[in-house]
Amino acid sequence: MKTFSAFNNDKSMKATLVSLAVKHEAADQYIAGTYDTWGGALFRGCSVGCTINDFNDMHNLSIYHGDHNALAENLGVPPFITRLQDTLFEGLPTPQRYSFTPKLLTAINVGSDLTEVLPKFLKFVLEDLIDNLDEVESIGVREAVQGSLDVVANWVVTGVVDSDAASDASRAAIYTASYADRAARAASDAAIYADRAAIYAASGAASCAARAASYAAIYAPSDTAYTRYADHLIHLIEECYTEDNI
Repeated sequence: MKTFSAFNNDKSMKATLVSLAVKHEAADQYIAGTYDTWGGALFRGCSVGCTINDFNDMHNLSIYHGDHNALAENLGVPPFITRLQDTLFEGLPTPQRYSFTPKLLTAINVGSDLTEVLPKFLKFVLEDLIDNLDEVESIGVREAVQGSLDVVANWVVTGVVDSDAASDASRAAIYTASYADRAARAASDAAIYADRAAIYAASGAASCAARAASYAAIYAPSDTAYTRYADHLIHLIEECYTEDNI
């Protein structure tokens, strides 16, 4: 499995990107709903768009502002990090949205490998979904989501994915979604994508796992869920250290 080194082990890269993110926040340059826009000479964009624009300026690059994978490569992080950066930024309430990017970049320790964040984040999301299921709407859904949660929880502990169990849980979630109302389908979809994340991560398809993590975040059960998810993602990222950081 590929290993990653955040900021490509370059402390000056982190310092510059954090400084620029703080300036974007102060200048009200972060906007939702588009990767980038220009008003005269002023660039404005989403979290991913602004960060890519900074990389382009710093290194004379021409990365497209919606290229999550290219941003991840330049940041030295797994692609699911930049996918979640995008999804959570767009879902956060306005006050938290503007400060999210500086907090996210600050949380990443130089040289750390953030691979282990994905199953831990998915576990948190699925636990949150179960906790917030309406009793009336959750007939059969709770069991389906729990099946996905069991797969992801085992992934967290062992570092590997039980693909057979993931496939079984995914089929259970699909069956439940076919006979449930809209709220139940949303919860089941999160379970399905979590299992796909497990399966794809096991086969090394990091970009598929990234999309799965993003979809899980999209199916937040309430407006405040994005704040919980963003805070927890930052907490998980902060916990990742290299020997030099300890």
